[in-house]
Amino acid sequence: VDLNRFWLSVEQRNKIDAIYDKREEFRTIYSEDPTSQELAHQVLDEQKLDIRKKDGLERKWTRVYSTKWKLKNGCLKRRVLVQCRCSYDTVSREEWERLNQGPAKKGASKLKWQRRAPYDFTGCLAHADVTFIDEPFLILRISGCLDHDEDCQAAVMKRRPAVPLHPHVYQVAVAQLLDGANISSVQRKNGEMIAAKAYFDMVSWDPATANHRYILLQSDSSQLYHLYMKALGIDTSIEGELNVHRWLDPTHPGFSLAVREAVFYYVPRVEREDRFIVCIATPEMRDATWDYAHRSQLILDGTFGVCSARLLLFIAMGIDGNGHGVPLALFIFSAPPGNNASHSGYDTTILKDLLKVWVDQLGTRGGESFNPYVVITDTNTRERGALLDIWPSVTLLLCKFHVRQAWKNQRNQQMKKIKDSHWKQQAISLLHNLERDLLASTDFETASKILMDRHTECNKLLWEKDRQSQGEAMGEYLLYLRSTWMKEPLWRSWSMHNRWVAAAKLSIPIEGVLPTTNHLESFNGILKRKHIRNWEHNGNRLRFDVFIHLLITRILPQIFTVARAQREHVQWLAQRFFSAAGNTVLPNHRAPREILNPLPPLSYWNVDRRRDELGQILADSEPSRLRFYPSVYAPLATQQHFADCLSGNCEFDQPNALYHRLSLHISGWAWCTCQDFHFNHQGACKHLRALRIIVERWMHQGTSRVYLFPDNHSDTLKIHERLTRLWGDKYYEGAQRVPIPLTPAEVTESTHSSTQLVPAVLELEALANSPHIDTHSNHPASHPNLENSTATDAEELEVEDEERPEVCDM
Repeated sequence: VDLNRFWLSVEQRNKIDAIYDKREEFRTIYSEDPTSQELAHQVLDEQKLDIRKKDGLERKWTRVYSTKWKLKNGCLKRRVLVQCRCSYDTVSREEWERLNQGPAKKGASKLKWQRRAPYDFTGCLAHADVTFIDEPFLILRISGCLDHDEDCQAAVMKRRPAVPLHPHVYQVAVAQLLDGANISSVQRKNGEMIAAKAYFDMVSWDPATANHRYILLQSDSSQLYHLYMKALGIDTSIEGELNVHRWLDPTHPGFSLAVREAVFYYVPRVEREDRFIVCIATPEMRDATWDYAHRSQLILDGTFGVCSARLLLFIAMGIDGNGHGVPLALFIFSAPPGNNASHSGYDTTILKDLLKVWVDQLGTRGGESFNPYVVITDTNTRERGALLDIWPSVTLLLCKFHVRQAWKNQRNQQMKKIKDSHWKQQAISLLHNLERDLLASTDFETASKILMDRHTECNKLLWEKDRQSQGEAMGEYLLYLRSTWMKEPLWRSWSMHNRWVAAAKLSIPIEGVLPTTNHLESFNGILKRKHIRNWEHNGNRLRFDVFIHLLITRILPQIFTVARAQREHVQWLAQRFFSAAGNTVLPNHRAPREILNPLPPLSYWNVDRRRDELGQILADSEPSRLRFYPSVYAPLATQQHFADCLSGNCEFDQPNALYHRLSLHISGWAWCTCQDFHFNHQGACKHLRALRIIVERWMHQGTSRVYLFPDNHSDTLKIHERLTRLWGDKYYEGAQRVPIPLTPAEVTESTHSSTQLVPAVLELEALANSPHIDTHSNHPASHPNLENSTATDAEELEVEDEERPEVCDM
């Protein structure tokens, strides 16, 4: 008998060892003869020991170990060790657990254990080792100490025993989980089936003698999760490395063909210094690689935190014909020993090795190896080195978002050194403009000159006492840009240079070249927040073997199944109505309204103290930074005001000074070309607020018509809808294509020789010939139709405006 399987005190162990040394234990071997079997059953009955059942919650015996194996004749042979509950020593088990697993184990308690066994510990020596055959039931051997001591025989139950859950409840719950139900749905159905007495044996269930329950408790979640994983083919009772190895070993009973077909590279971790590596590409992913990424664009980026182990996940992604991201390969590997930050636990070498294996396993098609023309990554240079080693002629792009984010973080760090003031806002605005110029550059010498000119301006600021901190902070930031980002090969990747090169390589418009890694970032978010979260247990991260198995057998197949169904649906729609449409494919008119008709930036005059103060400064500036045109102006006669506002970062005598185009319509619609208006969407910018101040002055003087100034987004949206109804949903687009003049005086005198009010169409045509263009915006200006609408349209607009109270302060 293996006594190490029992939880015994030192005193008990010594007494039992003495019994076995003297051969005083019970030991009998039984044959298949009926008489011999009758004697064996008599022994078990006298001890109230039903070796095959776990029922009888009042029983003294408890099973501590069991094993089974098949005989040559197909019969199942079992060996079971049982121990008296009064002989179970809680203290010895606690000491063993703390010694072998330690307090560092997750969830380990430092408090002293409390006994949970139904009976108190009496030091009883009773235990048994029984070997038998299941079918037909034949007892082959019984050995052990079968006699209970007097204290044990007199013992009564002191604590409630654990009541097991009926197996049918587990069966129903696991089936629900396999169908994608969450734990709330499982609990709800459990309550419904209990109320309907729908579980097995519920009709005959007697509360007085029942040895199982039907209600699902929170304490059942671990066993439920274990059974659930077992149904998926995952054994959570063993180490994850063993599971992965068994799935990939054709000679092992746990071999998984689906996993083996998907894993194209596997390296087990044998030594402590080794990396664990699993690279995944299902057959569908391999086909998609050739369809969507060969001689096309590829995205490569990494993430972490997908499972409980310190593993990194790199994803290669292509773009399908509908512009959707498609995962092509997944590279999973462990961080090196001693690495404290998982996200940085990789280098160029490991990425190069994995990419090479991927290319090799893809083989060739049409005599060509897999070769993407363009690859976009984040700002980490380690990926770039690996990509160039594998594809020397590839065009590398850097994600514009990651570049801007890196610049923003450094800029904010430097701007902390400047006290909040007008000069700080000016410095930030100057650096914003510089960043836009650098990103838009196509020539390295030009980009270097832009940076050098800005650095020269910063050096001048150092000589001004009140702007010295501004100059120092800007100088440090410019030094960072030059030292970190202005190496020519790197500059090509984040500027427009390589984007034009990529467009030429791919023979597509430059708008088709990927500017960011958003497709892959979106996939990472969906993978973590949708797919993985559905399989997590109580919010805990998945074991890495569970993650790998689910990724191959559930998540990736689901992604490709949905994508394939969507493609087939689009194809069916095209074929279904092809004949009825005159042998043409009808466009998709069921796209979301926001995509078909995106909202332009809308201006509303919310309370904003900072913008109001800056607008007042602009309106009161001498000489005025705000200039209306035409030069001979009649505000009382016009329904729309046009103006230019000199940027706060520029001086009047500065070459190529930046002017923002402003437009204000009587209906309450307003527009500005500045960045604040187009990107922040927080109401009217300071330039429009300055324009309002001047127009309100004219209104008070009676020299201007009454203009509306909506103070909330809802009212502005109503104005937009009204203008859309009058002039179409693109009424503002014409204004976006007009360049900004250096000064309004460039409008030719001939355009206003016959009238005090220059028609907007003639004016915009004159302005369109100006060589000075606002390169920092979309160049929106006023739409001709707003000024030159028909009388009927204008009357309808004014009538509708009168239906709501005036917003302006008269």
